Amino acid sequence: MDKSAKQPVDPLLLAGTWQLLTLTGTAKGEITHPLGADAHGQLIYTMDGWLSAQIGGSDGYVGYAGWYELHGQQVIHHTTVGSTPQWEGAEFSRTVEFQDGLLILRAEPANGFPAMTAVWNRPDR
Repeated sequence: MDKSAKQPVDPLLLAGTWQLLTLTGTAKGEITHPLGADAHGQLIYTMDGWLSAQIGGSDGYVGYAGWYELHGQQVIHHTTVGSTPQWEGAEFSRTVEFQDGLLILRAEPANGFPAMTAVWNRPDR
């Protein structure tokens, strides 16, 4: 067995509530903050496969809810409702990484959007 191979995402690590620390986009080597540098949000994954994602900032708001599935190092979000019509019934693939208690979700460029990175931590009450 190749010990350098990454392990599949552990659903127990993913489940729960996450608070957004940063949201960045990268295109042509330039880093942007698509919803503003002050973007904040909440992401919830349930153990029975549901999710809700809400992100807002000085430059806008996006949100959606639906169900998710895990495939190796990927989480696929299947939306049932979204903040825009094109986000309803959509499918979003994210690469998952856990690092020092943080959840890092990365999306490849798609449909005119740059590569995106969202860094989340567990919120304090």
